[in-house]
Amino acid sequence: MTLNTIQKPEKLIERLVKASSLPNDLVLDTFCGTGTCPVVCKRLGRNFIAIESDHDLIAAANARLERTISHVRTPGKIDFSPTEKPADPCNPSPQLTFSW
Repeated sequence: MTLNTIQKPEKLIERLVKASSLPNDLVLDTFCGTGTCPVVCKRLGRNFIAIESDHDLIAAANARLERTISHVRTPGKIDFSPTEKPADPCNPSPQLTFSW
C-alpha cells in the first residue's frame, strides 16, 4: 500500500533544507506526509515542526523518524505521539499536536 504518492526524494529535500536554513534552525513542514522533511532535518541537525492530519501518514512518519533517530545522536527526549487538544476554546474541534 502506498501511503503518499507525492513523496519527494530525500536528496531534493536535503538541497532545499541546506539552501534555506542553518544547523539548529527551525524548519516548518505543514504537509509532513511520510516524514521526508523531518528525517532530512534530523540528519542535518535542524529542528523541525511537522504537521499532518492523516493518522496513517502520522504513523508512517513516526516509524520513519524512530528509525532515523536510532542512527542520529539526539540529546533529550522526543515525543512523536499525537495528542488531541482544542485549537481554540471558542472552537472545540480537536487538533493534533506534537511535542519534543
